Amino acid sequence: MTTRSIDNLYKILFRKSILVPFIFLLIYLLFHKPFEDIFSNTFINYFLKYIKRVWYNDIVFIFLVLIVFLIVIKKFRQFIPSVYIHSFFTALIIIYCFYRFGDSPWNFTSFSFTSNFKYADSIVIIFLATTILFIKPKKKEISNNIDSFADDEPLGIKKKDELGYSQYAASLARKINSTYSNRAFAIAINGKWGFGKTSFIDLLKRSIPKNEEIIEIDFNPWSSNSAKALIQDFFETIQEKIKPYHSTLSKLLVTYSNKLVSLNNNTLSQSIQASVSTIAGFESLNSLFDEINNSLKKINKKIIIYIDDLDRLDKSEILEIIRLIRNTANFHNTFFIVAYDRNYVIHALKGHNDYNTEHFLEKIFQLEITLPYFKKNIFRHKLADRLKNKLPKEYHETIHEQIIGTSATIPTYLDEWLENMRDVTRLTNALTLNLYNLLGEVVFEDFMKLELIRLRYPSVYELLFKRTNEFLQTTNKSGDIHNYHLKNIDNKTENIEEKNIKTHFELYLLKNYENLSIPKNEIRKIVSFIENIFEGTYTYSYIQRPPLSVIYPSKFNRYFAYALLEGSLSEIEFSKARTQSQDEFNFKISEWVKKGLLNEVANRLEQIKSFDNREDFEKIIKAIFYFANFETEQTHYWLGNKIGYNGKDIIEKLNTYENRLAKKYYGESGEINLKKFIENIFLQSQDPFSFEATLISTINSEFEHHFPLSKEELLDILFGYFDKYCSNHFKLDSNIWLLYHSCKYKKHESSDGHTYYSREEIPNRCKQIFQNFVLTKDLDGYILAIIELESFNQKLFAVSQTVLELFGNWEDFKKIINEQDKNKWKYLEEFQEFFKVFEEKSFSKYVPYKFNIIPVHKKLRKESE
Repeated sequence: MTTRSIDNLYKILFRKSILVPFIFLLIYLLFHKPFEDIFSNTFINYFLKYIKRVWYNDIVFIFLVLIVFLIVIKKFRQFIPSVYIHSFFTALIIIYCFYRFGDSPWNFTSFSFTSNFKYADSIVIIFLATTILFIKPKKKEISNNIDSFADDEPLGIKKKDELGYSQYAASLARKINSTYSNRAFAIAINGKWGFGKTSFIDLLKRSIPKNEEIIEIDFNPWSSNSAKALIQDFFETIQEKIKPYHSTLSKLLVTYSNKLVSLNNNTLSQSIQASVSTIAGFESLNSLFDEINNSLKKINKKIIIYIDDLDRLDKSEILEIIRLIRNTANFHNTFFIVAYDRNYVIHALKGHNDYNTEHFLEKIFQLEITLPYFKKNIFRHKLADRLKNKLPKEYHETIHEQIIGTSATIPTYLDEWLENMRDVTRLTNALTLNLYNLLGEVVFEDFMKLELIRLRYPSVYELLFKRTNEFLQTTNKSGDIHNYHLKNIDNKTENIEEKNIKTHFELYLLKNYENLSIPKNEIRKIVSFIENIFEGTYTYSYIQRPPLSVIYPSKFNRYFAYALLEGSLSEIEFSKARTQSQDEFNFKISEWVKKGLLNEVANRLEQIKSFDNREDFEKIIKAIFYFANFETEQTHYWLGNKIGYNGKDIIEKLNTYENRLAKKYYGESGEINLKKFIENIFLQSQDPFSFEATLISTINSEFEHHFPLSKEELLDILFGYFDKYCSNHFKLDSNIWLLYHSCKYKKHESSDGHTYYSREEIPNRCKQIFQNFVLTKDLDGYILAIIELESFNQKLFAVSQTVLELFGNWEDFKKIINEQDKNKWKYLEEFQEFFKVFEEKSFSKYVPYKFNIIPVHKKLRKESE
């Protein structure tokens, strides 16, 4: 039997879960007499002797066994039993069998139907049943699939070496195996975060011979919660591994670590300890160290201690590890393999020793290995391989072209952004998760570049999405498709640092890089990358970008929409609907509104500030008017049951200052076509024309506007609405008042060539339409509408001053009223009488009057409500 086999047997026999129950069993068998007396005088005399051999006790015990079996069956596949408890149970069963089948001071009660089985035998049956829990069925091996995340785990004992470190690790292992040292030999493995230091250690472990002459120990210092705990944890880890080879070495190591902790960095304690050791004969640290070292020489083993992630520790913990290596654990034929980022460790040690810190490490480590150089394109190949394993086959060619490259182009920018395998893993996971619902909806290269920005500089990514209009703008050319590029700075600054900055985006980063948590020296790199994505202001590309590219305004938002909260409008669905025909787009809008996404649709339409081409421009404008006129259960004060829309947004979208819309989407001479398009939208409006009328009123109230249609042209449209509505209706309703007031417009006039004042005017044509409707269709309704109640005394009445606005003066109004047929109008005669009373007060005061026919009480109720 080999030493390693003996070691394995030792580990099995001396496991706590087996050793303790075994000792308990031996003690009981040796001293069973006293235990029997105690058991007889307690449990048996006061409980067990009263259990009789009767049929109902049979049922109880059988039922108890049945319950145990049912529990075992239920937990068979999932439950993990305790070995420690089962070992004690085994010891109890052995003791029971000792009494059951040997000489026993007790008589066991049997079942009523047979004397061969005892009630106490139930515990044996229960024991056998619970033992079944340790017999686990063979589980199906679980492995990652196409939907799994790429892991960031080190190589371990099985994974393939992806960075080509194997050969170098094998050479180092041969050197270690061939080296014999009277003191500790420390080897440092230097590499930046994510460069594969842990994987290199795994490869080294694979190459170290697995024989009886080598003891390998893994120590994880970052699991310790303090520098003092680190010392104890270190020596506990060592003594656990060395225990099988020496009878007293384990105890020596524990004693040594306790003294180190108690005397650590305490000169006074060390002096007292040295004095006491001399007088009383207690062992000093030096004597303990020598004794441990001599014991290690006797067992004649090579000890290899692996310490990974030193750069996870704080300054005091790093210093403690350094002390262990060079002083307190500088043992015979001991090899320390320590992985760290050199720059981090040097920075940590500066607080301890500011002088020549770099050379200080050279005194600690006899050999420092900087992980060997490899071609950076290996990361691109690894990224492509991982993505091909996660994404459908139809995208593999695209992945290869955009990551590995073609004979014509190679995406070398990835070599700068992928610095280690962790970057590859993070980008793989980000793409497979965030791209999943957008496959076929975005350009892979654009999406990957934005994900690189998000992973490295999340604040920059957020700026692009939330403040798009501040940093991006579209080309201002007519025809074809317009695309985003970084917005140029028109006014140059005299500030030397800002003088050569061309875009608002770069200027913002320069002024806010600290708040954005980005290094100042990387601003140019970031801006250059964004310019590459969006074709910077001064860049002209001869290659037309794919129609789904992020540079097109209609596709931009989908690149930032990974998933939606419940009740949100899908950006993917909206963008897809936008590419469909007008009827299909309008149909989708109606579906969304019916689903309760009214506000989402309105917000999404408002977010559209730029258009791909003329077709896209006209489709969105038509969709807005369709949406605004959609009927809803909610009632608007002016618009009735129409949804309505933000008039200012429409005015902004249709702002054609210096004829820019006409030039951009209709060519140099496209003003007429633009006007025709807008005019047709208004002329195609349907009764009750409330939204369009309100919109025109908003436009005409401005001092000046750059709307495609002039104020006069808009008024003509309004007159058409008003005339058509009055022709089709017979009762004076709120919409007639809306259309009438919408015809008002502000006329701005100059008093001195510099100061302007405005006054509201109503065109005579509008007045004539209203007068004709009132006098021919609903004079009664008009009479009721113009009777006003005094605010604080609702028994006093007057005629509204709006009469003067419509009829010019009181005399003309009186004349027209008196000319009307009393037989045609129900309220006319009573109103004429009231008007006389009102006239007596010179049309300027509220007068008391008791109405009998005109239902002013309806107004009283309405106002009180």
